[in-house]
Amino acid sequence: SKLEEQWIDKFQAEDAIVFPSGRSGIYALLKSVGIGNGDEVIITGFTCIAVPAAILHVEATPVYADISQETYGMSADSVEKLISPKTKAILLQHTFGIPGDLDRLLKLSRNHNLTVIEDACLATGVKHNGRPLGSFGDASIFSFELSKTLTAGWGGLVQINSKSLAAPLRKEQESLDFLPRFTRAKRLIQTGLGYWLYNPTFLPFLKYLTYVMYKIKLFEKSGSNEETTNKLGKKVLDNPSDRTWDVVREQISRLDDITTAASRNSSKYIDTLEKIGWYSGIPSRQDAAAGLIRFPLLVKTPSQLVNFFYARGIEIGRWFTAPIHPMPKNKAKYFYDSKSCPISEKISRHIINLPIHQRLSDNDVQEICHTIEKYATSYPDEVIKYPI
Repeated sequence: SKLEEQWIDKFQAEDAIVFPSGRSGIYALLKSVGIGNGDEVIITGFTCIAVPAAILHVEATPVYADISQETYGMSADSVEKLISPKTKAILLQHTFGIPGDLDRLLKLSRNHNLTVIEDACLATGVKHNGRPLGSFGDASIFSFELSKTLTAGWGGLVQINSKSLAAPLRKEQESLDFLPRFTRAKRLIQTGLGYWLYNPTFLPFLKYLTYVMYKIKLFEKSGSNEETTNKLGKKVLDNPSDRTWDVVREQISRLDDITTAASRNSSKYIDTLEKIGWYSGIPSRQDAAAGLIRFPLLVKTPSQLVNFFYARGIEIGRWFTAPIHPMPKNKAKYFYDSKSCPISEKISRHIINLPIHQRLSDNDVQEICHTIEKYATSYPDEVIKYPI
C-alpha cells in the first residue's frame, strides 16, 4: 500500500506491512517467526490486555517482567531473571513513548538468541540516540487506534528491520479477510465523527454525545473480547477499508509537528511540576524533547484528581489501571501472578496521564498547568515522592 511505502521512506525500514490492528500485527509476527505451543514470550507487566491475548492466540505463554520506576518500561534486571530455555522472544514496550533500558535489553536478547519485538504503539516518532524507536529490534509494532499518536481509529503496522521476516509476515497479512463493507464504512464514519467530538478540554456534553454513539452502536470499541476469552476476535483480525490507511498517511506528513507539540507541552508541565515541588524527574527533559504520547504522573488518589480536573472541563487519562489493562477476572488464563510485578502493581494504583497532543492550544496548556498547581495546593498530601 502507499502507506507502507511512505512508512519505509520516513523511518528507513527494511519493510512495513499494514494490519487490521496492533494486536493482530503482534499475532501475525509471532506466528511468522514460529512461536507457538510451549514457547514463552517476555512482556512488560504494565500493558494493554491486547498484548498477552495475541501471545495466547498463537498458544504461547506470556511471562511478565516488572517495570522500572524511572521509565515505566521493562526492567532489565527483571527480564534477566525470567529468561529460560522456553523463552523465544522479548516484546519490549516503550510505555508513554519513553525509551527504557534499551541497550541492556538488546544485549540480553542477543546473548540468548531471542527475537526482539518493539511495542512502539505509544512511541511513533520518538527518537533514542538519534534513531527512531521501532528501529532497534528485529521488528516493531505500531497502532493507529484512537488513543495513539497517529490515529484512524483502527489499524496497525509492523515495521520490519530484519529482512528475513518480510516474506513470511507478508504471507500472514495476505491470508487475512476483509471486514464486511458496512462495517468498514461505519468505522470511517466513527473516525470522522470521533475527531469532531473529541475536544482537548473534554467538554461533558461531547462526552455524552460519544456515549450516545456507542449506545446506538454507530461507534464500537477498537478492542475485542479478550477480557473474557483471552483470544482475538474477527473484528481485530479482518482488514479495514483502504481509506483507513489514507487517514494515517496524511498524519505522517505532519508527524514532526505532532511530536514537536507534544514535546513543547511536556516541557511546560515539567516546569510547573518542578516549581511546586511535585516533579520527580520522570520523564526526563530529554524524553520530553523526544516526544511523549501522554505525560505520566503519580498521585495518591487518582480518582480524586480525575474528578477535580473533570469538574473544570479537563480530560485526564488512566493508563494503566492494572498491570494487564483492563485486568481480566480470571488472571490465571493470562498466566499473571500479582507477586511477579510489585512495582507495576504500585504504579498502576497511582498513575494518571496528562494530554499533550497538538490540538491543545496555549491557553489549554496554561489552564492545565494552573489546575495542577491548584490541586497540589488544595491537596498537598496527594503528591507522591519517588521512590514510591
